[in-house]
Amino acid sequence: PEECTMRTLDGERLGVRLKYALRRLDRRAMAIIRGRFLDDERESLESLGDRFGISKERARQIEHAAIRRLRERLAVGSG
Repeated sequence: PEECTMRTLDGERLGVRLKYALRRLDRRAMAIIRGRFLDDERESLESLGDRFGISKERARQIEHAAIRRLRERLAVGSG
């Protein structure tokens, strides 16, 4: 029971840190991360590129940079 409680608390803390880190992204990066990973209907890089008037390669680069920033912020918060 104690281990289960600790896992639940750790998951809640991670969720809070993730929400904070997501809010720190710029509007376009946030929309790309949402579209790719968080929305029920996931979007392709091509459709996200079309929405923002950029190439799908540029959308991929923004996605990659946003994931890197999220990882960095989450790693800092865990120490």
